[in-house]
Amino acid sequence: MNDRQSAKQLKRLNTVTDVVYGIIIWRFFEIIPKPKTGSFGFRELGPYLSENYPLLIIALVGILVAAIYWVQNNTLTSLLKGTDSIHSAIRLVQLLFLMTFLYSLKFGIDNGGSSLSRAFESTAAALMGITAGLGFLYASGKNRLILEEVGKSETWETSIIILAEPLTAIFTLAFINYQWLWEVSWLSYPIFKKLMSLLAIKLKYK
Repeated sequence: MNDRQSAKQLKRLNTVTDVVYGIIIWRFFEIIPKPKTGSFGFRELGPYLSENYPLLIIALVGILVAAIYWVQNNTLTSLLKGTDSIHSAIRLVQLLFLMTFLYSLKFGIDNGGSSLSRAFESTAAALMGITAGLGFLYASGKNRLILEEVGKSETWETSIIILAEPLTAIFTLAFINYQWLWEVSWLSYPIFKKLMSLLAIKLKYK
């Protein structure tokens, strides 16, 4: 595959990825519990939230995680000049885990947010991040798919910083038996992001 074909293939892959992410986020809103009454106003809002808040939080976590990975995907893609069969396969596997993540959310909502569903959701999110890292690691190996204007320093920093997403998901696994702690543990993402940024800078100048 020459450079021109590789660039076209990357563009098609990005289009497919954006469509899948868009559909997934739309589906997240679709699986949010619906009000039981035909008419829904401010009077019904309180009882609806008190009855469904655990499931609404599950859906909110799903939407935020998918949005974060979508932004991450666009950031990584902006550093690439093209793709090949191996890199495309890794990206498609990541999309498979994204769809698994959607299923894990529906599983959690249907089962009332059990520890099993929380473990399922965290694991699916971690696998999304791991495959994203593997895809970028492959792309940056020998600079095979990285744009010429992207320096080794930026490539290295990016490969460290993108560990924040899967590390956050793995961290949440420690709290799957405690609903509120599991929900709050997702807020550790900015902390992991900052730690990975600092680690990248430290290793850069070591």
